[in-house]
Amino acid sequence: MGSEVSTAIREGKPAEEIIAYVEETNVDLVTMATRGDDYTENMLGSTAQEVVTNCPKPVLTVNVDE
Repeated sequence: MGSEVSTAIREGKPAEEIIAYVEETNVDLVTMATRGDDYTENMLGSTAQEVVTNCPKPVLTVNVDE
């Protein structure tokens, strides 16, 4: 069983464009890297937080900081 990966380049506010892309296509899962300034106080950056909060599909976040 394989997985398909798709990418797109769009202009605009990142969170709004990510959510719009998800709504326009057949996406099963959104995967995002996150680098919150202070991971102990805010686990997600503002873009990731907005996508997690408003996306109609599941969102997997991965902390890319050390």
